[in-house]
Amino acid sequence: MKMSIGEKKFRRSRAGVVAALIATAFLQQIQACGPAFPDTGPGGNPVDPSVSPGRDRGYFDLSGENAQPPPQKNVPGSWIVAFRANAARESLHFANFAMESRFHQTTLSRSFASDPRVRSVDFITALDLSSPEIGSELSGLLTGNGVFGVLPPPSSVAAVAKVDFASDDEARSVLGEWEAAGKTWFAEANGISDLYGTLDAADETFKTWAAAYDKTVVPHLAVTKVAAALARFTNPDPEKDLDKPGNQDILDSPPIIAVIDNGVDYAHPQLKNQIFENPSPGSSGCSDDVHGCNVTAMKGGSLGNGAVLPDGVSGEGQPCDGEDRKCPHGTHVAGIIAAEPDVSAGTVGAPAGVCPFCKILPVKATSAGGGITDASQLAGLKYVSLFRGRYGNAIRVVNASFGQFTRNRAIAVMVATLRRAGNGIVVVSAAGNEDTMLRAYPAALQDAVAVAALDSNNSKASSSNFGSWVDISAPGVEIESTAPGGGSVPKSGTSMAAPVVAGVMGLMVAYKPGISAADLIGRITSTADPGIYRGDDESNLNYRFYYARIGGEVVPRPLLGAGLVQAQGTLQNVPTGAFTSARIQRVTPGCGIVFDPQGKPRNSWDLGLLALLLVAPFYAASRHARRALRAQRRVKEAPWG
Repeated sequence: MKMSIGEKKFRRSRAGVVAALIATAFLQQIQACGPAFPDTGPGGNPVDPSVSPGRDRGYFDLSGENAQPPPQKNVPGSWIVAFRANAARESLHFANFAMESRFHQTTLSRSFASDPRVRSVDFITALDLSSPEIGSELSGLLTGNGVFGVLPPPSSVAAVAKVDFASDDEARSVLGEWEAAGKTWFAEANGISDLYGTLDAADETFKTWAAAYDKTVVPHLAVTKVAAALARFTNPDPEKDLDKPGNQDILDSPPIIAVIDNGVDYAHPQLKNQIFENPSPGSSGCSDDVHGCNVTAMKGGSLGNGAVLPDGVSGEGQPCDGEDRKCPHGTHVAGIIAAEPDVSAGTVGAPAGVCPFCKILPVKATSAGGGITDASQLAGLKYVSLFRGRYGNAIRVVNASFGQFTRNRAIAVMVATLRRAGNGIVVVSAAGNEDTMLRAYPAALQDAVAVAALDSNNSKASSSNFGSWVDISAPGVEIESTAPGGGSVPKSGTSMAAPVVAGVMGLMVAYKPGISAADLIGRITSTADPGIYRGDDESNLNYRFYYARIGGEVVPRPLLGAGLVQAQGTLQNVPTGAFTSARIQRVTPGCGIVFDPQGKPRNSWDLGLLALLLVAPFYAASRHARRALRAQRRVKEAPWG
């Protein structure tokens, strides 16, 4: 008996529905567990699931990143307190720091400084804790009423201040009273971060730089392709680079990179023309800040003063006294970023800056003991945020070659806010030199860029920290750069790797001034060279030890970030298939992930197998549907019994 048109449509629709349901379930399974492909790592190295976990084979348990850190160093009796400001969000917007400070400092002094147990209350900044810009930085934040829910209350302005007490015991007593009375959002000890590193190592202008850098034998300039990046300034892509300024405009208004450190010798012959000179000293909350700000001199109403020479020097252009190994630190970091190169011989020797036209804004933040307090970090970031330029934030990049293993929430919120406010400010931070995967801060903050160090073979520097929280790597061993007094010295550590990345970011900001902070980070990581993980045998130490399979995941993930930073690639914006978080699609533990380190199909038979697996359910579902419809038709046509 012939089927009617309606029966045919019914048959096709039923088959299609069944096939679609089966295929959907199958695709969900693929998305959940991934295809069962024999996986390979960089260079075609097979992943051996039978190998026992252990660092010698590149297997890690990510809990190591959150293991118990060593004891934290704090300033005795000093705390960072986020007070509940009795103010609307409009109180976050002032014309200058003096007005902001006057508004909040008066209230804080009247309400809290009168307590005899309180020695001083110094306002630093106001933060909007309800802003979506801060992401998850406040998850689990305890207040006097318990825990924030999904978001803080609508009116949640925090006046962040440094509060000094007679002792930590009195501090805890007073802070407990303030919390119980609902006067604070949170309070944390004023921690001290260690300086990382020092393990002892117009058109014609651009053309001259490019030619000289092209002949350089300075390793960290060669491997990061700085010469090709500088050449790009004289030969931009007419279609892609329409918003690139003229080279004279770049030299007239160069990028400014802040260096929060232990001070800079601004009279050094290769730095004296590279230091930003403030045309309006005092307008950014710091008195006499011609060459930067010493935020260790912060007190109520002022972020500090202009004394930014390193401790250990007797004056401008003078060498470090004695054997203070930390004395050259900030001057060395500044030179890696922007030391004026000597191109008189047609080539470039060390020292020479990654961004030879960038300007440096020194922010001295080290205390007498050589560390950087949390209060100084906050004050330094606040100072940097107050400069305004043609594209919004005048300072787009901050180098932070220091850290600690304790996360400070006020700093986390500040870094998150700076990254998302306007066109954004990026904090580039050293990962640390303890050869551990413990998260170091501020580097491990989700809104900072964490930089690991590589040696001359592009292997992990022996002391460099590592982990899934690291974003990118750069050379950091025996880097020759400027020292106080006019000379140069080689130094090693992640402190030297971070300014290489900061310098490349400076090149990118000059090339595309309006680029957002998110796009800037995306450009620098997506164009990094993942070749540091590739190898045809076990000789590649990064592949063996730091391209790690985590827990039950089949495909390893990198622990030295996206790869080696590339200046040329960053400007050209040609993704390399680098190991960025967007490239790794996390799925159910134990099932593996769909991933290719080079951004290409692994093997043609992989695709064939995938096609077969996708088509088979549709074919089976179609046959099943046809049989079911025939049986239904027979029942429909059978006589009633």
